[in-house]
Amino acid sequence: WITQLQDEIKGECGTRYSTVVHLAVDPNSDGDIYVKFKAVDGGLKAWQGLNGRLFNGRQLRASYV
Repeated sequence: WITQLQDEIKGECGTRYSTVVHLAVDPNSDGDIYVKFKAVDGGLKAWQGLNGRLFNGRQLRASYV
């Protein structure tokens, strides 16, 4: 499930926000994902676009770090 989730998130984030340079899924979590973008504003755009959105019936909580 991790590889499928990584591919899905990387594709969507890369298309909508900025080029993804690193993506990691915490296998010991319920789906914590860390994404690093090539452009700084990509993280801000992703936070704005993903926070509160539904994904597979679950609400996303995004943080900009």
